[in-house]
Order: sequence, then structure tokens, then C-alpha cells
Amino acid sequence: MPQKITLLAFLILFFYSFESNQQEEIAIAYFNMCILSYVPAKDGFVLTFNRDEVFSRKTKAPDHYTIDDQQLAFPKDTKYGGSWIGINETRSVVGCMLNAKGKSPKIPSKSRGVIFIDNLIRGGVNLNENELRHIAPFTLLFFYVQSQVVVKYYWDGIDLKRENNPMSSPLVLCSSSLYTEAIISELREEFKNQISDKSEVENTTSSFHKKCLFYKNHPIYLKKNSDIQTVSITTILKNKKGFTLTYADLQENTEQTIPL
Repeated sequence: MPQKITLLAFLILFFYSFESNQQEEIAIAYFNMCILSYVPAKDGFVLTFNRDEVFSRKTKAPDHYTIDDQQLAFPKDTKYGGSWIGINETRSVVGCMLNAKGKSPKIPSKSRGVIFIDNLIRGGVNLNENELRHIAPFTLLFFYVQSQVVVKYYWDGIDLKRENNPMSSPLVLCSSSLYTEAIISELREEFKNQISDKSEVENTTSSFHKKCLFYKNHPIYLKKNSDIQTVSITTILKNKKGFTLTYADLQENTEQTIPL
């Protein structure tokens, strides 16, 4: 009898551990966070994105892709094939995605990064609440260069909200699931002070984002002991010469710029 009880206890512990690991893997797989800033400039704008992610998650550096006759450029998450920032060169649309607080499904039916790419291919956003029921919360921004409008979509797991703003206004956004409201307010205030004091927009935003590089398991993160750190900085620059995309891989200590 003691042997049977011991074996039963072992099996219970084994399956409990397996299930817990599965749930943890799912949670981490969709746990994508960031700090985003956008600043209009004389001949265009500077869009910069710090990606905070599980440090072991693999990413492919930005490249050009032709999908459904659309010319795209974006860095790629190798696990699911999605992304968090990119440009549709054919339609002059720039987009990016952050994660957000809200009601998360136990097992998401699709990666948010894949949804982002699907809409980038279209050159416009086509979302509805029914299709998003099993998708983790996010904030999605599309910058329509020709019409000079930025459209923000916020999905909290229940309701989908849309907001239109002119591209003439600067903005900074942070993942609400990663930082406290107090930290987000501090970052916004610091960013506001920096861009108001300096005329060199590109250098100013670069300085701001370099100050926001956080090492693995930094105490600033709300999510503790998840091996999250700032893994890259992506910048899309628009000036009178056109677009460029610069990607700094902080793990490999490399940087590359591709013309668009």
C-alpha cells in the first residue's frame, strides 16, 4: 500500500508540474512588451520602439518581404512569424503593436504579431470584436503617411476601441502590462521635456530610448523573474530622402539599417 500511495503522489506531482510548465510557456510566449515614441519632424518623423521580451526568444533581423503584391519590411519573431513594427512600402503605411492590460484568453488562438502583419499587408486595419475573442489584449497603431493620420486601436479582451489623431502630434506609449501607471507617467514627462528642449529630433529620441534599456529581470518590470529584458531598438525614420529602418540587436550587439 505505501508503494502505491508513493507512486500515486509521484504521478500527481508529475502531471501538475507538466501542466504548470505548459501554462507558463503559453503565458511567456504571448508576453510581448515595449516602449514606443513618435515625433514629427520637418520633413517626416521618427518612430522608435524598444522591445522588452523574454531574452531567449529568437528574432530575425528586419528584411524586405513581398506578400500579396505588397512590399513590406519588418523584423520577424521566428516562433510565430509575426512582428511588432513594420512598414507597407506599397501603401506608405507604418504600423506597430504593443501589449496591454485586459482579459487574456487561457490559450490565445493566434499571435498578436501575426494579426499585426495580416493588417500591415492590407495597408489598413480590419478588426472586429468577435474575431478577437481569443486574442490577448493589445494596442495597435497605424500611421497613414499620405493622409497624415495615426489610428490607434485598443483591444482589452472585451471591447475594441478606435481613436484617430493627426500625425503632427508627438506621442509616447508603454505596455501597461509591464509598467506601473506611475512609471509610465514619469517616462511620458521625461520624453516631453526632452523633445521640447532640443531641435535634433533623431538624436533626442535615440537618447531617450537608450535611457530606457532595462537588463534581465529589472525591478522596474511588473512581471517578476520572467527573464524579460530590452532586446532591441527599432527606428523607422522618414525624411525628404524617403524611409529607413534601423535595427539594433542588443543581445548580439549589432546594428543594421535598410533603405525602404
